[in-house]
Amino acid sequence: GALPNGGQCLIVSNHVSWIDIVVLSAVAPLSFVAKREVATWPFFGWLAKLQRTVFVDRERRHSTKHSRNELETRLALGDRIVLFPEGTSHNGASVLPFKSSFFAAATAPDISIVPVTLVYKQHWGLPLARRNRGLFAWYADMDLIPHLWAALCTGPLTVDILIHPALDVDTGLNRKAATAVSERVIRRSLAAALHGRLVLE
Repeated sequence: GALPNGGQCLIVSNHVSWIDIVVLSAVAPLSFVAKREVATWPFFGWLAKLQRTVFVDRERRHSTKHSRNELETRLALGDRIVLFPEGTSHNGASVLPFKSSFFAAATAPDISIVPVTLVYKQHWGLPLARRNRGLFAWYADMDLIPHLWAALCTGPLTVDILIHPALDVDTGLNRKAATAVSERVIRRSLAAALHGRLVLE
């Protein structure tokens, strides 16, 4: 698929690894929503600031409104921003339940919500086995630097980027509905892709 031509856009995607940032940035110039701690990481924090990342403090509930307002302002200015609504990374073989908080920033009629499915598919051209997913998927309590080095040394990875049609927010889609539709589309397309079928709905 393809991102909408021009205009502001909230891209919502499943989240597998720090590699997602590299993969999605190959599609178009993008900014991201990330947890506040990322800003303090060596090198990666600097890169995140260069990409004009919206940092979110997940420890304080009252900060959600401030972050949502910042996201809404950035979208209104024409930015394309990536949100990982699972709230954390996972092994890439399934999709965790989506959180709806930040969808509220993108329910205005002139903002596109575009579901994107990341499919970590092959290693050295062969199907990526479940036992090998930890080579690339970064989640749970894995240390970043050792994981990064191991991923870079372990050989070529194929990731499919499935860009689905934008949600029709002109029909009055609220944040809960937008979240549910996005989760369903990404969950179904990931399951299909891992079984060798392409689903873009």
